[in-house]
Amino acid sequence: MSHYFDSAPPENLQRGMIEYRYRALAFRFFTESGIFSYRSVDRGTEALLESLESGVRGPVLDLGCGYGAIGIVVARMHRPGRVLMVDSNRRAIRLARKNIEENQAKECEARVSDAYAGLKEDERFAAIITNPPIRAGRETVMRFVEGAPARLLPGGEFRMVVAKLQGAKTYETLMRQSFPKVEALAKRGGFWVLRGEVA
Repeated sequence: MSHYFDSAPPENLQRGMIEYRYRALAFRFFTESGIFSYRSVDRGTEALLESLESGVRGPVLDLGCGYGAIGIVVARMHRPGRVLMVDSNRRAIRLARKNIEENQAKECEARVSDAYAGLKEDERFAAIITNPPIRAGRETVMRFVEGAPARLLPGGEFRMVVAKLQGAKTYETLMRQSFPKVEALAKRGGFWVLRGEVA
C-alpha cells in the first residue's frame, strides 16, 4: 500500500487518524503524510478487500503494506492464522506496528522489507495480497509479481489491485508469464483485482 517514499518525514508532517468500518468491524488507523492514502482508506484497497469475501487461507503476506489497513482487516475478518505485513518504508512499518496494537490484530507482524528481500528463506504463504506502488513504475510492480511464485505454498495465490487506467489489462497479461492461471476477479469502481495461482 505504500508508494515507497523515503522514510524521512516530510518537513510539514501531518499526522492523522482514520476511523474505518468494514462490514461489522470498526478500525482505527494512525497515519502520516507521505504515506500512501493517509487521509482515508482508498477505493483500490476496498476493492481488494471485497474480493476476499469468500475467505482467506493462511498464512498471508501483505506486500507493500503502508500503515497496515489491508493486513489488519484481513487478520480480523478472516483469521488466517498469521499475517505478515512488509514495506520498505520504515515510517510505514512504525505506523503499521502501532495500528496492529490499536486494533488488537494479534495475528499480525510488521517488518521492514524491500519486496521479498527481508523474508526468511523458509517463509512461504498461502496468499500474497497487495495494493502495489503503481506510481513507482512497472519494474517495481513486476518485482512483486515475479517474486511471488517462489514465496507461495502449493496451490497458493497472488492477488493485487490495479486501476484500469493505470494498466490493469497490461498487468493481467504480464502476470501470465509468472502464473499458470490468471484471472480478473473483480472490476469495481475503475479497479481490477487480478489473481494468479500456482500449481
